[in-house]
Amino acid sequence: MPPRKPKASAPASDSLDSLFDSGPSLDSLGADVDLGADVDLDAVLNGPAKVEDPLGNIKYPGHLEGDALEEWKQIKAGLQEQDKNQRSQFKNIYDSEFWHADAYKSRADKEKALRIQARVLGIDYDRAGNKYRNGYEITRAFIRLADRLGVDISDLM
Repeated sequence: MPPRKPKASAPASDSLDSLFDSGPSLDSLGADVDLGADVDLDAVLNGPAKVEDPLGNIKYPGHLEGDALEEWKQIKAGLQEQDKNQRSQFKNIYDSEFWHADAYKSRADKEKALRIQARVLGIDYDRAGNKYRNGYEITRAFIRLADRLGVDISDLM
């Protein structure tokens, strides 16, 4: 496919789709499309992030040492807050306790066990999946089974 010839300019109403179809090339818009460059695509598409001025609410005492100390306190508080947020984000990203796995010696054994579970629980095996299953659907089926069997699980609800 021959390369597109860039157009001189594009109307402001061009959508992103037009950039790739009939609109101007990214080069003609002055965009850095070198894949080796450090391009922040979020910033390109959404503009710079809106960040509150961390020093905007400082009450300066009016002398150099006091002004610097107040700025330092504000910067320190901002970094501590950022650290707290990042630790929480890291914990949530890497929390593996929202899933579990059952292990079998073979695929055939796994399939057999899942088919037995599906039949006992009264769920559609094909819809439930055979590798990654909706835990909420399985739990609802266990709740229905417990009710039919007269097993009290109210303390777990």
